[in-house]
Amino acid sequence: VHREHTNELADDFIKHEKKLIAYGVLGRGVLTGKYDVADKLLLKEGSRASKSKNVKSDLDELFLLKIHEFKKLLESYGISLTQYCVQHGLQNEFLLSMVIGLRNKPQILEICQSVDLKIDLNLKVLLSNYVEENFSNLAVSLGKPELTP
Repeated sequence: VHREHTNELADDFIKHEKKLIAYGVLGRGVLTGKYDVADKLLLKEGSRASKSKNVKSDLDELFLLKIHEFKKLLESYGISLTQYCVQHGLQNEFLLSMVIGLRNKPQILEICQSVDLKIDLNLKVLLSNYVEENFSNLAVSLGKPELTP
C-alpha cells in the first residue's frame, strides 16, 4: 500500500544495476485478507495481531474496509489479494527476490500460483490506479520503511 519508496528507489537501483530483496510484501499478513472487517474476532488467539502491537495498530477499521473492497474487486477478476501483492512485487525490475513467511501448504500453493499468474496490462493499470486512489493517504504503517537521505 505504500509505494513511495518504490518510486524513490527504482531509478537509482536500475541506474546502478542493483537488486533489492523485498520484505513485508504481504504487510505482516494483513494483505492476505485474513483480517477482514466483517470478522468480529480479529484478534484470534495465536494470530500475529494478538501478539504484535504493530500488526494490531494496522487493523484500522477504515483500512480493513478498503482492503475488503479491494479483495472483492480482485476476486471479480479471479485474483486473490495475496496473488496481486506478489505479482505487484514481481513487476519491479529491480527486485531480486521476496521474503514471504509461509506457515502451511495452502499458503505455499497460493504463492506458487501468484508467481505464474498473468495479469494483462489494462487490468494492471486499473488495479494500480485503484490502490493509489484508495490507499495512499491512509495512516497505517504495514512495515513502511523509513527512508533516510
